[in-house]
Amino acid sequence: MAWMDTVAEREVARDRLKLGDYIGESIIIVLTALVALFFVDNQMQETGFFTSDFGAVEMALFYGSLLYGMVPPVLRMIGGRRNAVRPFEVLGNVIFIVAAVYLLYVFPFDMSHLTDLFPSSLKFILDWMTDDIAKLLFAFAAIVSMLAAVWTAFLYVVVRRRLARAPPA
Repeated sequence: MAWMDTVAEREVARDRLKLGDYIGESIIIVLTALVALFFVDNQMQETGFFTSDFGAVEMALFYGSLLYGMVPPVLRMIGGRRNAVRPFEVLGNVIFIVAAVYLLYVFPFDMSHLTDLFPSSLKFILDWMTDDIAKLLFAFAAIVSMLAAVWTAFLYVVVRRRLARAPPA
């Protein structure tokens, strides 16, 4: 119980966002939007990255999970608090897990075309990414997201209890 109290106290102390947190959340939103635009451009230019198996369901899961990733940072910036947004983070983890497992199963990607839109001088950055490596990364990300969902749900409960007991600030 002492460990749980320590974790709860630490998280309560950092529940309110500071200027650096707002900057970090903004960076996450911009980077996520840029990644989404990169894949939209790949799809529109028909580079071959998305295979013919990339249909409406795959598109909804791929882009939906990616774009939902911007929801918790936006909500944290609006509310200025971390804990109130944790249920949305858990939902985002679940959405990502479902998307990753499904996309891993159908794997509608051809990783040899991942860097087609990169300038020649930058292709080396992701040129090593094969379908097999991408599948391993998808599986690893799904497992990490499962652990993150459990941890985030735990934090939500213990911090909520601690905030309910705390005197108003």
